[in-house]
Amino acid sequence: VIPAFANAAALVHNVPGTAAGVTMSWSREALVGVFNGTITTWNHPLITKLNPFIYLPNEKIKLITYSTSSALTLLMKQALAKFSPTWTQVGDLSSNPKWPAAWQGRVVFGSSWSAVSTSLLTTPYSMAFVPRATALARSLPMIAIPNKHGDYVVPSLEAVQNAALQANFDHDFQSDILDADGEKSYPIVAFSSFVVPKALVATPEACAALNATLSFIHWASTDPGMLAMVQANNYIPAFPPGDPRVVEALANIRCNGVALQPLPVVLPPASPAFNPIPVVIPVVAFVLVASVVAVVIFRKMRNRLR
Repeated sequence: VIPAFANAAALVHNVPGTAAGVTMSWSREALVGVFNGTITTWNHPLITKLNPFIYLPNEKIKLITYSTSSALTLLMKQALAKFSPTWTQVGDLSSNPKWPAAWQGRVVFGSSWSAVSTSLLTTPYSMAFVPRATALARSLPMIAIPNKHGDYVVPSLEAVQNAALQANFDHDFQSDILDADGEKSYPIVAFSSFVVPKALVATPEACAALNATLSFIHWASTDPGMLAMVQANNYIPAFPPGDPRVVEALANIRCNGVALQPLPVVLPPASPAFNPIPVVIPVVAFVLVASVVAVVIFRKMRNRLR
């Protein structure tokens, strides 16, 4: 397991009338209560007491959720179980979009995270959890929740990075950063990782395929341009470029007892930038010539009519 980037579950909402720049806050008790079905309306005291500047009416809370199994759903359920032992009394710890019976009639499913966010934006008084990158890309209003130190945080760049920095990797790169320490850490964070075998006994073709995979991981973990692109898309790399721990882990992977050597990754050439001049000039010339011809024809026809 080689971590690629840190991913966070962002809690988002659509409460009409919420002023821009005002962040809603939920305690852990409120969060678990909403998901286990004991809190069903927006004006529940556990929600209103932390949000005096947001009008929260007696409207049912609707949940917009991913329609199939997902790692983010599993992460969300693991967080609920970590926040309160009462979660496992009514909920499970699977990646399936199965929620307590109290949600019946209040759940809307989306076939993708983009569809989930679209449904959220078009469904008043709804809430959802989505990847941090999706929440930022769609400018979804987030809900702040408390970390271990009691600080209310949203999954900002700093909060997710602080959680990732708490990682204490073992020899297999396993590390649990859910509800990590750190005063400014966001609590619902996990690593998305590459999974590759340490040792493989296989055909030469399979070894070549594994080596190609390792070459990509090596490039993705060491190339500054790749890491910059990851950050530009609102993901947070698990390691800085060329981290020696990643390079060493890749060097120790073997196929048929032989260490694999990452190959250079050759990217396809970028498409040449479109230059409109070669196209525009002939088009303009044609239009001008056609206009002149039309004027000449019109004058000849007018003279004949006279």
